[in-house]
Amino acid sequence: GGIAPADSPRSPGVRGHWRDPLKLLDVAAATAGAPLPTRPLPPPAPDVIVTRTADGAGVEIAYTLAPAPDGEVPAFLTITRNSKDEPDPPATTNEPVDGLIGTVTLAGLDPGKRYDLYVSTATAKGLASESVRADVPGLA
Repeated sequence: GGIAPADSPRSPGVRGHWRDPLKLLDVAAATAGAPLPTRPLPPPAPDVIVTRTADGAGVEIAYTLAPAPDGEVPAFLTITRNSKDEPDPPATTNEPVDGLIGTVTLAGLDPGKRYDLYVSTATAKGLASESVRADVPGLA
C-alpha cells in the first residue's frame, strides 16, 4: 500500500490567491514596470541543398550552418517532412550535426511521391532558427 510519490502541481485550494484573488492584482502592479529579460537570439536559418538518394527512397541534405549570435553552434537539424501524396501526418525528427558544414540522410521516402521538407537548426539550449523549405519531387 501507500501512495506513490507524485510531482503534480499543488492544489489550487492551498494557494494564497485562491482565497484572496485580488492579491494577484498587487503582484501584477508591482511587476508591471519591471524590465523584461532580454531574450537570446536564435541561430540563423540553415542553407540546405536537398537531393534524392541513388535509390530514390531517401534524401541527402547538405547543410551550411552559422552559430547563434551568442556563439553557440547548432547541435541539431530539425527536419519536418510532409507529403500531400500520403495520408500520414507530417513527421519531425532531430538529426544531430557535428560542425557547421555537413550532410544528413533522411531515409524512408517513397520514390514516387512528392515531399516538402522544412529544415531548421536548434542549439543544445533549445533555441531554434527559422525553417527553410525544400521541395522534393517524385521520381517518374
